[in-house]
Amino acid sequence: MLVGLALAALAAAATLGTAGAVPPPGFTLTVTKAGTAAGTVVSTPAGIDCGADCTVVFPAGTSVTLKAVEGYRARFAGWSGDCSGTASCVVTMTGDHAVRATFTAVGPTGCKVPRLLGLSLATAKAKLVLANCRLGKVSHAVSTRKLKGKVVAERPKAGTKLKRGARVSLTLGTGPRR
Repeated sequence: MLVGLALAALAAAATLGTAGAVPPPGFTLTVTKAGTAAGTVVSTPAGIDCGADCTVVFPAGTSVTLKAVEGYRARFAGWSGDCSGTASCVVTMTGDHAVRATFTAVGPTGCKVPRLLGLSLATAKAKLVLANCRLGKVSHAVSTRKLKGKVVAERPKAGTKLKRGARVSLTLGTGPRR
């Protein structure tokens, strides 16, 4: 019984010793995201990996580097609050900090006519869609046997930049004359 009381007293003393301990000092870093596009912010040392917003406590004196990670069709526009510019943001945790990362939407680009010569009509259509162009008039012309059913000419020529959705006319080979 005496041993049991002694162990209980030691356990109580240990609990009191830790309960009165002061946690190491730290400061809060709050990151928020603004703008019209998706993006995230990550930190070194680890702790921040945020979409919309997050708050993390870092030990006092810690140097925290924040990096903006652009999302699909998003461009990082810059930092505000306790950081500025578009490079990585570095804050030293000597107090609470608040940083905002702004991301802007990047609209689809205009039509840049892809190189379609030698492709089938189906493959050419797919490439036109990916280039933000549309299929225009399709005509046919005599060609070699190898180019039968393939694109032998395109107008405008490959590399031409046009408005989004512009039409590109194709000429398909019919093979040699009979």
